[in-house]
Amino acid sequence: MLKGKLDSKRFVPIVSDGGIGHPDIADGRIIPVLVIDCVNHPQLYDLILIHEHTPPGDVIIKWGRNLFHKKHAYLTLEFQQPVKNSITICFALSNQTILVDGIIRSRGVYLQPLQSGCKVSDGLQKPKILIEVPPSATFPSWDKLHRAALLKRYAGTGLSNAQLKELVEQRMQHSAELWMARRSKMQGEPQQEA
Repeated sequence: MLKGKLDSKRFVPIVSDGGIGHPDIADGRIIPVLVIDCVNHPQLYDLILIHEHTPPGDVIIKWGRNLFHKKHAYLTLEFQQPVKNSITICFALSNQTILVDGIIRSRGVYLQPLQSGCKVSDGLQKPKILIEVPPSATFPSWDKLHRAALLKRYAGTGLSNAQLKELVEQRMQHSAELWMARRSKMQGEPQQEA
């Protein structure tokens, strides 16, 4: 759980999302891409531009939830260098669990500023930053939370409890397969996934 009050000034909005797989990055796994609005976060945009020409910097990564905002999961990134900056990305558990699952499973996330395009495909050759999410940056009880969010999403669909549980397990398996799929060198160019 997150401690203390969340600073909404640090929230960076997600405009759209997708995924990119490349055989030479992250063992070919598909990595989620978050297209983010940096209008109120010029330091973050500058950091992304700086990373185009400098070695990777240090980032402290924290996952969490707030006891008073249980409908959301939060990813806090504290950049140590080349520029100090701290941001938080908010994920709605009602419809963005696949993104959280993707970041956890692929152990990474691209941040693409809106200035590089409003779709992932618009920004393939434009500035973005790849954040490595190490296994040590765990999200306690993620599978349990993921399952509960999916059960809530599909409740009221007229399915029996057994059918509902089966659907949720299928969705979780599909998410795992999607993010763990690999792109081999024989498949060629980077591929965008929706």
